[in-house]
Amino acid sequence: MKKIFASMAFLLFVVVIFVGCSKNVNPDSSKSSTQESSKTYKILVDQDSTEQKEKLEKISEYYKTADPKSYNSNVRVNSMLRDEKAHKGEKVYSLAKIIQIVDEPSDEYIYYMGYVTYAKNDREYVMLAVLKDNVYSKVLQDDEILFWASFAGSYDYTTNLGDNNTLPLLKVDMYKNVTASEEK
Repeated sequence: MKKIFASMAFLLFVVVIFVGCSKNVNPDSSKSSTQESSKTYKILVDQDSTEQKEKLEKISEYYKTADPKSYNSNVRVNSMLRDEKAHKGEKVYSLAKIIQIVDEPSDEYIYYMGYVTYAKNDREYVMLAVLKDNVYSKVLQDDEILFWASFAGSYDYTTNLGDNNTLPLLKVDMYKNVTASEEK
């Protein structure tokens, strides 16, 4: 029995040594791959147009000055429609699922219709207006975005069936495309 135990221990030791030695760990290899990737990034950045660089710098500067802590997450957006004057400019943040990119003729904004979910089966629909200059990643239908926005009033539209509908209009100051972040 002692011989079997000793043999098993020896075999386990040999396997551990073999596995440990078979991994060719070269501390300089990770360093060089990091250097290569940063060189690649630099090359890609250098290839960008001046206009794109300026736009990215402008967005970065804007986001540095914005204070996410000044936005309220405890406000129901539909309640703002009841008294628009009292809530105009009020800052809110939440997570919205985009259901439609709205074809609204505007040189300044891109409009997204989405909904905010407060609890299961408790949704409030919103219209989000993002300044075209502040778009840093493309938002698609079914994307979820975390947004920081200011209440701008109501957005009235006619549905395909001819009904009139009103949604809270939120001018987005900052956003993070959660869906795009998860895909990376």
